[in-house]
Amino acid sequence: MLLLLIGIIVSNIIAEAFHLTLFAWILNYMKYLWLFYLVLFFQPEFKMVLTKISNLKIFSFIMKSAVSEEERYINEVTDAVFEMSAKRIGALIVFERNNDLTTHIENEVKIDAIITKELLITIFSLNTPLHDGAVIIRKGRLYAARAVLPINEVKEDALSKEYGTRHRAAVSITDVTDSVVVVVSEETKMVSIAFNGRLEKTNISKEELLEQLHAFFVKIATKEDDISIAYKKKEAIKNEKT
Repeated sequence: MLLLLIGIIVSNIIAEAFHLTLFAWILNYMKYLWLFYLVLFFQPEFKMVLTKISNLKIFSFIMKSAVSEEERYINEVTDAVFEMSAKRIGALIVFERNNDLTTHIENEVKIDAIITKELLITIFSLNTPLHDGAVIIRKGRLYAARAVLPINEVKEDALSKEYGTRHRAAVSITDVTDSVVVVVSEETKMVSIAFNGRLEKTNISKEELLEQLHAFFVKIATKEDDISIAYKKKEAIKNEKT
């Protein structure tokens, strides 16, 4: 097998030296076929090597560090949310997922900062320049504040009329994207979570919010989660109607 590769490489060099373009292209193509055959031939060995690499301490450390960072910012958000709830500070926090939110928000002030409880509380505190609008979290960082979200017509079964602008904005943005939104009501102190175009949970506890956010952003899924699938199905239905 090694001799075959050497023969292909030598022939390729000769073909290029004599400007045999077609022959050189065929030989180059054969190199890729050889690599494909090599992978098939040594498939068990490749699997063994990959398994050993994944079991290395450095690899485990990298994976744990990534998960730890996700857990860290989710804990910061959760702590901030329930402190704001206790102080009757209204808040609207949008977690971007697969769909880019850039075309759906307006007038945002870009921050690109590490997420901390103190920063979130400061942003949403009354009379601060950024307290109106939503905070956007992108890839584990506080991407922007004071973002204006679209408010579309919301079906009554998705959100009752008793809810105000923040909750309607949360349902609207999750109806057109696969984002997840956490809402804090300054009137009732209730914490709610919206996704897939609905206010799915209201008056949730701190433990419930942590569980929900962990399910979305910490657990490493091997296939698309139910929310993404539901979102794609909904988009397909919309396209069929149009």
